Amino acid sequence: MYRVLLVDDESLTLDYLKMAIPKQDPDWEIAGACLDGIQALEWFESHSADLVLTDIKMPEMSGLELCERLHRRNPEQKIVILSGHDEFKFAQQAIQCSVADYLLKPISLTELKAVLQKIKSSLQTERAEELAYHSLLEMSEDGKKQIAARFIRAMIENSNVEVKSLYPLIHRMKISLIEGAGVMLLLSLDEDVLLGNGIQASDIPVFRYMLYRLTLEYTEQAALGSWVTLDQEENTLLLLSDDDTEAVEDQALHIYQQVSQLMLEHAGLSISAGVSGLLFDVMEAEAAYRQAYTALCGRLFFTAGAYYTTKEISSEIQNKITRLNHYVSSLHSALLDKNSLARQLALQSIIQLLPGKTETEALRFGLYWIKGLAKSAQAWPPDRLNRAASALCACKSSDQDTIQAFYTSAASFLLPSEEEKADRNKSENGIVSQAEHYIHTNYAQPISLALVAEKIDVSPNYLSSLFHKELGESYSKYVTRVRMEHAKRIMKENPGLRIYEIVNQVGYVSVKHFSYVFKQLFGVTPGEYQQSLKAD
Repeated sequence: MYRVLLVDDESLTLDYLKMAIPKQDPDWEIAGACLDGIQALEWFESHSADLVLTDIKMPEMSGLELCERLHRRNPEQKIVILSGHDEFKFAQQAIQCSVADYLLKPISLTELKAVLQKIKSSLQTERAEELAYHSLLEMSEDGKKQIAARFIRAMIENSNVEVKSLYPLIHRMKISLIEGAGVMLLLSLDEDVLLGNGIQASDIPVFRYMLYRLTLEYTEQAALGSWVTLDQEENTLLLLSDDDTEAVEDQALHIYQQVSQLMLEHAGLSISAGVSGLLFDVMEAEAAYRQAYTALCGRLFFTAGAYYTTKEISSEIQNKITRLNHYVSSLHSALLDKNSLARQLALQSIIQLLPGKTETEALRFGLYWIKGLAKSAQAWPPDRLNRAASALCACKSSDQDTIQAFYTSAASFLLPSEEEKADRNKSENGIVSQAEHYIHTNYAQPISLALVAEKIDVSPNYLSSLFHKELGESYSKYVTRVRMEHAKRIMKENPGLRIYEIVNQVGYVSVKHFSYVFKQLFGVTPGEYQQSLKAD
């Protein structure tokens, strides 16, 4: 049942409402009746009501003042006012005081019923949300950890849609991801050591999961302030925080040392770690993750089984990592296009980055570019990636030509068949078509490359390369052209529209910027184009 308090200085009106309200909606009961605003405030000292139905003109205290006083007392209080036609200005003032609705006198039963049902629907929604909120607060710690882990992963993967859906949940559940200062700690198996010990590449996921579970169990037993999840490569990722900046950095090193010892005891395997610089807001998580990943790449140029901070990665090493990723991207394109020359050039460039051209380094770098290929697009099934990784293990020479031969052999497992290449071309056309459809449907909204890529479930880099390949222009140029073509169409169909009105309809904010881009594309300003339409 829902309770309503009636406030009116006319007894006849009160009697009428007492009779009419339960008949119009049985879910409502009369909680009380008062003859003026002062009585109503006194009534609220010891009672409560879901709804207050009050007249505006009353002695002692007007309904308008009552609305203001009740709103200050409880901003969520539902109030409906009763007003005569000559009191409409008062009713407008009451609406500004967050009054839910108003009824004109004489009261229409139809309108009364509609208002009661509207307020009831609003109350039902609020109660459901309140119940959901308390349920969230009572959720188990495991449930909260799962939600926090999903949110952190969405942040580091720049998954805008999931971040937007999970952030309100994190807030309502009062999950504090960072207390004071934080760091990202990335733990990763030294897979070159694992393969060197004779373990099959297909078994690597088992050991990655073992690392994740050992880390999770250790941090829980030690009651450390941390959140644990997996990144896209199934490395174990921790978000640590503490009020003391030195303490959180010490904690990251301590966790690495303890988990590293546990992995040695349970599996005889070593792990490496990369740790980010300090972050003070969870919205910095993506940048912090990139720092930790770059730090982890230090093992490519130094040694495995070590703990790397961002301070230890010089600008020279960072430049080499950037170049390495560029070569992996080139290799990815060369493999899919079956371009043997480009493939050999990419592999040679990777080999040139090997610090000492040793067997261990060759295996470590080889595994890096295989994992990079697996991450860049879902182009290869796991068994072929595993076969490529296993082929690298047979390299027992530090000779550059021998390393090149083994890299070429490993890459051969990833060459697409003619049928796969035809299917890929068809798939790429389909991906671009999906992107084009989304852009044409949503050109009036902010549509970044990352957002469109997320909508059609591909990586931004991959989508960008497809636009160049299939359409011969960049993503940004395509979106600009689509918006400008729609602007021309709108001008033709609606000659009376002002430029600023058109700007809002095609995804621009600034008239000046819109006019500049329009002239760059069509050689005339929007105003000149409108004049030419009138002349025609």
